[in-house]
Amino acid sequence: MNTVVTLRITDGSVAAVEAAAIEYPWLPLTHVRLSSNRGLPVARNVAVEHAKSDLIFVLDADNEVLPNGLRSLADVLAAEPEASFAYGIIQTFDESGPVDLLSWHPWDTAKLRQGNYVDAMAMLRRSALDDVGGYTSDPALYGWEDFALWLSLADRGHEGVQVPEFVARYRTSPHSMLALSSIDNTAAWGTLLRRYPQLSGVERAAATSGR
Repeated sequence: MNTVVTLRITDGSVAAVEAAAIEYPWLPLTHVRLSSNRGLPVARNVAVEHAKSDLIFVLDADNEVLPNGLRSLADVLAAEPEASFAYGIIQTFDESGPVDLLSWHPWDTAKLRQGNYVDAMAMLRRSALDDVGGYTSDPALYGWEDFALWLSLADRGHEGVQVPEFVARYRTSPHSMLALSSIDNTAAWGTLLRRYPQLSGVERAAATSGR
């Protein structure tokens, strides 16, 4: 089923979705188009509202999941029903090739005091997202929405599990949301410290931003 709201989009994304729907007619699809750009957290929360599955995976347009990535994450959640989300190792790359690794550290709430180390490309149980109210839309946390989500989950006692294998690839860019949100993190850290006092021992010099 395709749900479409009229909106002028010129980047070819609408045509790409429509082509995919034709190429894979067996794939259940709800195509949601917002009437204006309301930011990343709103887009993700709206997508979650329309999703039919009990498991949610976030995939931005410039990234890719490896062939067995989703299956590996779903399998570990099936094997560990107490876990609220699962993530695996992600390779970052640019036009010159591989650059770095993300999400390679096992889940450890104490490590969150040093900054975010889990990328957005994780598989979450819908019940866990509902429990924390989804992604924050606080403008002070622009680019840090994923970090805020992991902190909210940890604060509510949810546990994550890491799959020690490559599951996806992340494209880096000097103009990406991650790069831009790294320019000045003072306001975001202040907001997080007010929301989560347990972060008060954080080493800010070692902190990373929203991914």
